[in-house]
Amino acid sequence: MSLELSSGRAVLADHIEIHEAETLLEWLRETDDPVVDVSVCSSMHLAVLQLLVLAQPRLEGVTGAQDWRALLTAPHKFQPNV
Repeated sequence: MSLELSSGRAVLADHIEIHEAETLLEWLRETDDPVVDVSVCSSMHLAVLQLLVLAQPRLEGVTGAQDWRALLTAPHKFQPNV
């Protein structure tokens, strides 16, 4: 499985599929001050990315990211098309 969950830490590896979003959501709801490590995650379904943006857990593996991981870093500024 690409999703490894422990008491306060989740490690996302390889590709995270949409069916893993529900498991991750439940873990985030049940975990105080969760840490999510995406440093070895090559890709994830957009639903999982949206979940992480909305849940705002502490993230590892995003600092200085020049790929899709940069989408996980705040601030998020969504602007409508003009």
